[in-house]
Amino acid sequence: DRMITRRLVTVAEYLDAAYQVVHVRRVRAVLLCTEDFEVFTAVEAAFAHDPRWHDVALLTDRREARNSVENSHLLSLSHDLSMQEYAGTAISNLLLMAQCSHFVGGFGSHFARLAYELAFGLGSLQAPPLVVDI
Repeated sequence: DRMITRRLVTVAEYLDAAYQVVHVRRVRAVLLCTEDFEVFTAVEAAFAHDPRWHDVALLTDRREARNSVENSHLLSLSHDLSMQEYAGTAISNLLLMAQCSHFVGGFGSHFARLAYELAFGLGSLQAPPLVVDI
């Protein structure tokens, strides 16, 4: 399915979709799982400056956020990575995401789909997913 061209979803669209869930379902915390530094900083800025997010906690691990140059460099040096640490972080994120009560994400990502399927299978979800890229 990676051969299908999907529309690029902006951070603003993700935030608008997440706010729909926060507002309607009265969610008090948002878990952000991303390795993209630009996404992280945009979301962090929104939570700091947009009044609609002031009563909502942002849960994330800043150490995971890297820019695209760093990600490309890490990929080219994959033999230098601690694959055990990398896999452990991925599994931790999946388990955290699987415990969430609501899902806002893109199904163009195998990782996001797996996290949703785990949450669904565990019975964590309290509402249907809000999928932004379909």
